[in-house]
Amino acid sequence: MKKNTKPGTYTITYKCYDSVLKKSLKVVAPEGRPQQQVTVKPKGAAETGGGSTAA
Repeated sequence: MKKNTKPGTYTITYKCYDSVLKKSLKVVAPEGRPQQQVTVKPKGAAETGGGSTAA
């Protein structure tokens, strides 16, 4: 969902072959001032390991 989505009720439609499912999604306004998601922003690339461990 985008950060600038306006509060309200939205209809979501799922289609799978011949089946159709509709559901409602309610977006509410945040209370107070929004807080940052993380306190320290990561720097550099993700550490994913050093490769093979076979000798």
